[in-house]
Amino acid sequence: MKKVKLDSLHVIGVFTKTSNQDQQAAKDIPALWQRFMQEETGVKVSNRIGDEIVCAYLEYEGDHMAPYTCLVGYKVPNLDVIPEGMKGITIPGGNYSKFLAKGDLTGSALWEVWTGIWKTDIDRTFDIDFELYGEKSYPINDGEADVYIGVK
Repeated sequence: MKKVKLDSLHVIGVFTKTSNQDQQAAKDIPALWQRFMQEETGVKVSNRIGDEIVCAYLEYEGDHMAPYTCLVGYKVPNLDVIPEGMKGITIPGGNYSKFLAKGDLTGSALWEVWTGIWKTDIDRTFDIDFELYGEKSYPINDGEADVYIGVK
């Protein structure tokens, strides 16, 4: 874990409401990623900045076990044009704890990072957390992704 200060960024993508109760997120989030790929989100978000993919967790209704929204999309310069069926968000600038997920990003690598985060006493904001998938994320079964947790 490394503490970092980030600038705000805008993201547009597909989204779903889920929860970590009863393994619901383990079903909903892979289905969201599948939708992200099948609906060619990268083509629809025509003003995207680069090819990095952002997976954001927001609208928490409590701690990590309460319902929240998951959004998978791309960084954009502004939220002026949001394609139908998508959502635009601003990830606020501020303090984050940065973690590295390394290995099979479709399997245990991210799960291990998140379960480790849930066991820590990090003073989380429960505002927005996110994962960033860039060039080092591929091949996806042996890649790296950064995980940012909003902290107070």
